[in-house]
Amino acid sequence: MRKIFLLLMAVVAAECMRNDIEKEVLQKLQDLATCALRKIKYTHTKGDCTASVEVNYCNGKCVSYTKYKEDYPFFEMNCKCCRVTETEQKPISMKCGKHGLKYQVVFIDEPKKCECTKCNSEEELRKS
Repeated sequence: MRKIFLLLMAVVAAECMRNDIEKEVLQKLQDLATCALRKIKYTHTKGDCTASVEVNYCNGKCVSYTKYKEDYPFFEMNCKCCRVTETEQKPISMKCGKHGLKYQVVFIDEPKKCECTKCNSEEELRKS
């Protein structure tokens, strides 16, 4: 009887651990799906100067929908996109020349904040 009890307790413990791991994985996937700042490495080049840098970018999902309504134009649309809403100047120290002995500092606009905001058409974006 004791062996059966211990075996049952082991099965219950394993199931609880599996559930905790599944919850953790689901939370990480949900966090990745949410609109947020992410980091990416890339090589910035200007003339004969280069720098390998890590910069922020916006990525993730936002809630959007199109639903029927009774009067013209018959659809209610709510389109949200993950966009940069605030930037800051980021200094980049670049190595220049054949041997990388010279340095140059340049500034780039780096995303500081991302949000789900109303999507605009490309034409509206060009006007702003």
